[in-house]
Amino acid sequence: IGLATFPESGSTARSLMLAAESAAKEARTQGRNRIISYSSEAVAAAKHSRRLEVALGSAMRREEFSLTFLPYFDTAGKQLHMSEVLLRWWSPEHGAVRPADFIPLAESAGWINAIGEWVFVEACRELSRWMQDPVTDWTRHTLTINVSALQFRDDNFADFVHRVLRETGLKPSQIWLEIAENSLVQHLEESLPSLQKLRDLGVKIALDDFGRGNSSLAYLPELPIDAVKIDRAIVNQIGSSNNTVISAVIKLAKRMDLLVIGEGVETRRELSELKELGCDYVQGYLLAMPMPRKELLRSVIRN
Repeated sequence: IGLATFPESGSTARSLMLAAESAAKEARTQGRNRIISYSSEAVAAAKHSRRLEVALGSAMRREEFSLTFLPYFDTAGKQLHMSEVLLRWWSPEHGAVRPADFIPLAESAGWINAIGEWVFVEACRELSRWMQDPVTDWTRHTLTINVSALQFRDDNFADFVHRVLRETGLKPSQIWLEIAENSLVQHLEESLPSLQKLRDLGVKIALDDFGRGNSSLAYLPELPIDAVKIDRAIVNQIGSSNNTVISAVIKLAKRMDLLVIGEGVETRRELSELKELGCDYVQGYLLAMPMPRKELLRSVIRN
């Protein structure tokens, strides 16, 4: 049902009917069986979302995607150990589009597997090229790649990862796959076979956004993972409240022999507290912004 009210949605019978029809159309787009009230902002946002979805369908073919890299450092903030691979989309029509805007569209439209495979292949090829550098030793550098729960639920995903690693000459230990905590827990049963296959290959798994909810705590001992990334919302509480929560999270992970990564570090105090609490690695804008390949290469050489 589309709902329009006078005078907020229109001042004439025709404008009210058009607004109600627009709201009803949006209700159908969102999956039917619902009531949507008309608002010009909501309708404009829905139209923008649909235009983005159309543009996204051809973005890969038009080579509009690129990769940037966000470094991980030790808690001294000096030694670069790993780099998180981040997907960027620049659209000629929409400009730079945030991942928070286009990733959900890719998932709902069924394109996330194809896009995720592109990211994985390009990241592995990039690291393989770096390893040809006669000056810098890249063999100890690791790339972490975000993976959707939908990819983990694909029965062929582990075989795909194995094939790409073999073709690019990378060791499985050079690649970490990250999956968001909530996504994994919601689809745990379907994801476990792929997770176990990947662990058997030697690929490491990190649980991203850990602590955003508490749903995974009961499952944590059963998960075939190697690391947890503490959600930035918890990290950013350091200094404004006591550190009981983050201390408990780190202690729990350490008891399970998991590496701990603090994400979203923005202040010296956060960095100091994470080091004091035993966090292994950190990433955040205090230490480095996402950067293109050439800038990352210079960072590694400096380290």
